[in-house]
Parts: sequence; structure tokens; C-alpha cells
Amino acid sequence: MKNIWFIRHGESMANAGFKTTNHATIPLTEKGKLQAISIAKEITQQPDLIVLTKFTRTHETAEPTIEKFPGIKSEILELHEYNYLAEERCIDFTPKERKPLVEDYFNRSDANFIDGDGAESFKQFHHRIIASLKELEQKNEQFIIVFTHGNVMRLIWQYISEKLEFVDDEKMKEFYGLTTSLAVPNTRIFKTIFDNNNWKIND
Repeated sequence: MKNIWFIRHGESMANAGFKTTNHATIPLTEKGKLQAISIAKEITQQPDLIVLTKFTRTHETAEPTIEKFPGIKSEILELHEYNYLAEERCIDFTPKERKPLVEDYFNRSDANFIDGDGAESFKQFHHRIIASLKELEQKNEQFIIVFTHGNVMRLIWQYISEKLEFVDDEKMKEFYGLTTSLAVPNTRIFKTIFDNNNWKIND
């Protein structure tokens, strides 16, 4: 039986309402760095593996935990945040300024739609995350901590709850509903178990 914990990164500059440019390199705020220290204190059992995404904010969040457990293996999987908007359309935007673009995107309810360069469709996002979960299933390590992102955790919750191997426009609508109904605050821990080829929520 594997215990796999998914942890959302600490407060980022975007979460705090600041303008941002490159989606992948958004750093933590000072509050976010303190949250990262707090989450490391909460993890009392030594993990067998620490997984990060390629985004800066997960590395900064994981740093205190990696320092707490020196020598623990870490690696990067494709569990970075949902890139649904073309980056060039929202450079130097605040979250408030991006909101109309977000609403337009999800109101389309088109799981195949790609907004532009650097963006991905909902189906591509789903495929990427499920492929990474399949990688986790194959790991030999029994206690894995994954530092990841809010929408990734929502999709994982949807996948486990509904055994969702494939998605369509309707499932995209349901996912968007989770952005308000399923709270994933910064440094939320989402505990899961993988056993006998089945994922279970252990929250």
C-alpha cells in the first residue's frame, strides 16, 4: 500500500494579487515561504520520495521539507499547473485582470479547445496528469510527497472520485465547478492511498 500526499504550494505572488509574467517562474511571497516552513514541521514521517513540478513555487515550497530530510530522493513529474490561457495574452496581468479571460475559456466548455501558444486543452491537461499518476503507481517507494498545484489537485480528486479515465465537455464543466466548491488553499495536504490498483482518498 502506498501513501501519496499531494500538497499545494505556498502563497505565490499571483495568489497574493500581484502582476506576473512567466507562469512557471512565479515565486512565493514571504508569507508563502513561512507556510513552506510550517508544512515541513507538519510532516513528521520521513518520505521515501519527494516529487516536484517544474514550476518555481513548488521548489520553494518543498525546500524546507527537503532540508528536513536530507538525502531523500527527489524528482520532477509533469504535475505542473493547468496552462489553459496563452501566456502572451496575460503577461503582467493580475489575477483580477485575468478573470474575464478565465471565464470566457471555461464558458466555452470545449474540452478540445487550445487558447494559443503555450496553452493546453482540458483533454491534454487531463491526459498529462493521469500519465503522471500512472508513473506514481509504478514507483517502488511507499510514502511519496508531491508538491503541486490547486487545479492539479482538483483534477486528481475528480479522477479518483469518478474513476475518470476520459473527459469530455460535460466533465470540463464539472471540473470548473470544483474551482469554487472544492477549496484547495495554499499548503493544503490531500492524502491518498494507492492499493490493489485502486486510488482512494484518505483525507
